[in-house]
Amino acid sequence: MALGLALHLTAEETARGAHLENLIVTDLLAWRETQTRRPNILYWRTSKGQEVDFVVETATNLLPIEVKSSSSVRTEDARHLKTFIREYPERASAGLLIYGGEDAYWLTDRVLAVPWSRIL
Repeated sequence: MALGLALHLTAEETARGAHLENLIVTDLLAWRETQTRRPNILYWRTSKGQEVDFVVETATNLLPIEVKSSSSVRTEDARHLKTFIREYPERASAGLLIYGGEDAYWLTDRVLAVPWSRIL
């Protein structure tokens, strides 16, 4: 509801940028509430400015998630996900890049690109 109002007030037709990230975090928080052991939904940023939009933390695993509104993504778009996975090799085996395209595919050997329309 709040996202719809924000899009209307800004005259946007589709969620992009902060609006898309808001849509994703709202869905993540709703999903978290259905879990018996509620995972943490975090944000990650290094002192050098590298960042990952969301990190889902369970007792044993970390899933870094990057959100891009563009309809296509490149390997370069996964660079911070790859950095995160290298930083936490024991707990982060892969990352998720959510984007505005149509196809789900492995962007790199450890980063899955998935259209946001398929997961929301």
